[in-house]
Amino acid sequence: MFCIDVGVGSLDELKSENDRHAAEKFYSDVADLALLNGTTIAIISIKGDSCRLEELGVLADRTNGDVDIVDPLNITKNFASILSLPVLATHVNVKLLVHKGLFLRDENEEVEASKDVEGRGSLERDIGNVTAESEVTFEYGVRDNVEEGLKSLPFQMQIRYQKLNGMKCIRIISQAQLVTYDDEEAEREADLDIVGLNAARNAARLAQQGDYGQARLYNMEQADLMRRAARTESQMTSLNAWAPQQMALESHLNSETVQELNEGLVLETDDAESGAGEKGLNQERFATRKARRNDSTANALYQMVSKSAKKYTK
Repeated sequence: MFCIDVGVGSLDELKSENDRHAAEKFYSDVADLALLNGTTIAIISIKGDSCRLEELGVLADRTNGDVDIVDPLNITKNFASILSLPVLATHVNVKLLVHKGLFLRDENEEVEASKDVEGRGSLERDIGNVTAESEVTFEYGVRDNVEEGLKSLPFQMQIRYQKLNGMKCIRIISQAQLVTYDDEEAEREADLDIVGLNAARNAARLAQQGDYGQARLYNMEQADLMRRAARTESQMTSLNAWAPQQMALESHLNSETVQELNEGLVLETDDAESGAGEKGLNQERFATRKARRNDSTANALYQMVSKSAKKYTK
């Protein structure tokens, strides 16, 4: 499907915040409609032109499609790449349940996810369409009041999906994970491909929301963890594959922040000193930041959020 950005949903002549919100709602509604009908949307921009990827990219982000800026000479190759991964299932929904001694972090709200009726950590996500390269990561932590002496902790993943023939299915995967109370042992056994993938996605998601300060702080914290944990040859390979992602994100955010300062904009604050009234002001600042973000940075953030382990070293 080809879509030309004119008329309804046009982004060329936004004159007010109301116009921008209306355009954002239009594309959000289109994404919802695509998810409802099991449709994947890819957004391709021609290099050298501006297409407001910040707003249009939500269509691909929500439907697990690709976002990219391509050279006109390579557009055939890019189309072939998009079509090379067939959809395996639609209307995919995943729900993770963890022991009540653990908590799950909601990546969209940057807060602890909800609990189920039994007090277990619970987080549910609507994925939409999936291909062979689709991956989902969850981040969890240990509660302060977790009971001592536990030998293992249970995890359960519930996956609901629809096959291409219309059949609705559910798959439940349960597993008990051994517990260690030794930080060094935990880091030594860490799968840094997964840790790095989750770190890149969450940092980019924070930046997408407009919170560059928290994105950079999270990026640095994860870099410290990755470097501490990288001991084996496999872990060093994972660290070396992830490091360019970290540096690229830092470079983009630094460039955006410098440009803001050059334009006389002050959009970064110290959240630790922000009160309740400051929170609303921060949201306004973040909205301003998102509205002015260029296609290059928007594309880089969408690429990091959608990156899979199979694409990690590309």
